[in-house]
Amino acid sequence: MFSKPLAVVVLVLVAVAALCPPVLACNTPVYRYAMYNWQTAPYIVFYFHEGEVAEEEKAVHETIAKLSEEWPPQANVRIEPIDVADEEKMKTLPEFVIEAWKQYEDGKTPAYLVFSPFRAHVYSGSLDAGSVERLLDSPARQKLGQLLEQGNAAVMILLTCPNEEQNKKADEALAALCKMADAGEIPVELQLPPMGLPGQPEGEESEADDAPNPNKLGIAVLKVDRNDPAEEFFVRMLMGIEDDLNDFADQPMIFAGYGRGRAMEPYIGKGITPENLVDVVAFLAGACSCLVKEQNPGADLLVKWNWEATADKMAENDPSLDYGPYGAQGYGEFPVEPGTAEAGGSETLAGDVAADGASGAVAETEAPSPVAEQEVAMTAAETASVTKPAEPAGVSDVSQTAVAEADSHSVASESATDGGSAGPSFARRRMLIYGLGFGAVAAGVLLAGLALLTRRS
Repeated sequence: MFSKPLAVVVLVLVAVAALCPPVLACNTPVYRYAMYNWQTAPYIVFYFHEGEVAEEEKAVHETIAKLSEEWPPQANVRIEPIDVADEEKMKTLPEFVIEAWKQYEDGKTPAYLVFSPFRAHVYSGSLDAGSVERLLDSPARQKLGQLLEQGNAAVMILLTCPNEEQNKKADEALAALCKMADAGEIPVELQLPPMGLPGQPEGEESEADDAPNPNKLGIAVLKVDRNDPAEEFFVRMLMGIEDDLNDFADQPMIFAGYGRGRAMEPYIGKGITPENLVDVVAFLAGACSCLVKEQNPGADLLVKWNWEATADKMAENDPSLDYGPYGAQGYGEFPVEPGTAEAGGSETLAGDVAADGASGAVAETEAPSPVAEQEVAMTAAETASVTKPAEPAGVSDVSQTAVAEADSHSVASESATDGGSAGPSFARRRMLIYGLGFGAVAAGVLLAGLALLTRRS
């Protein structure tokens, strides 16, 4: 039998445990948290050559490099020249990159090979002024950025197929999804106080048609023709999200785009139903319970867009940043600025290449790159079977799983802000708040127990 004081302590602990779930809940939906905190990982453009870089190729390299030299970066891409005559440099390259180059016309040079952050082989061949622009940007990707900036919870990217009847069924499923969203029939977990436009006096409701409504879910549809030449590289990126998607190229696919141009694994053919689409949208609209990007579904796309400006714009109308169990929390990521030391490790394709002898042109562009969230995600099959292979001394293992990356990326990095002061990231501030909250609860329970024991004695 429990003594009376001990029973009271147990009851107090049970009560505290019952109160913990709402305390732990994050008021920011997944799609907004992703926009605020998850920096995009870079696509790597390897340029295999021998000897001096030709003048006509330098213009291509400059076009790519400029996009990451500025802060904030305008596109998640990097150029990495590789002189095949440099044996030491060749040894530092991941084996899958070497194999892909050898398979391209028996190791022809010069040659460009493009890889996604999650190791998908996007392209092999030549690039000129015209084709590099199509690699970096396209009308559909610009539209994707615009739709995400409008605050949509998801942009449903419909990749069409040659079968018009199947395309029509996919259109119908999307129409049903949008109708449910407009009618408020998709469950929105977060019931937040209504908020008007920026600068509007508190308590005064706006009559404007575009007034934010936190309880109405925004869904947008973006249709992409897989045979459109302007979208060739965009289609390649989408098809690289899973390694077997080319086996289903004769069927329509729907990818849910969210965050900073991140796309989830697609629904295909008969799997495209309103019920399935509602599930994925409800997830994106739900409360974010995980601070780690790699533990959430999806893969980054190469999109030429100023995501920092978009995040700031979305935060202006986000009541989840003002209402929470611990009061106002606010939005404020502190990214790595140009010229400051990078935070985080080099457990990424981009980080390993840079650490093992990146060219000057690439090294100069690394400082403004938000390395803290870069990744080399792996497919489920690779993650299940991966082991650390033997490699040359000093070379990082680029096939590390997302578990290893989670250790270094679980909290956004801190870096110097204007004036040299340091500020914690949104995620780190939230963890600090939770830590203080739990500390206070634990201290209260301990004091109550001590008081009861003292009274008994």
